[in-house]
Amino acid sequence: MSAVYLPEPTVGRLLGSWQPDVPALLLVAVLGGLYGWGVVRVRRRGGSWPPARLAAFVLLGLGTIVVATMSGLAVYDRELFWPAAVQNVGLELLAPLGLALG
Repeated sequence: MSAVYLPEPTVGRLLGSWQPDVPALLLVAVLGGLYGWGVVRVRRRGGSWPPARLAAFVLLGLGTIVVATMSGLAVYDRELFWPAAVQNVGLELLAPLGLALG
């Protein structure tokens, strides 16, 4: 069995290396769908939903989950320490903050 080594990470490789993560994608789809359903229900009752809350939930919360689990960070997380560390910060600090602010 031969070992497969990834090439040196560059900005281009990190931005261009994406891999699908089905469980994370399902989680993001379910959370986004439920959140959207809740926003629609509030608006149908005549209430308003602040755009900043929607942006925090989608961009900071769900966006961080997608980037941490499917971007170049996920490709290199088992090869180098720093991508795994950035993933941990995103998934443990930024994503919950965005989801809570939404």
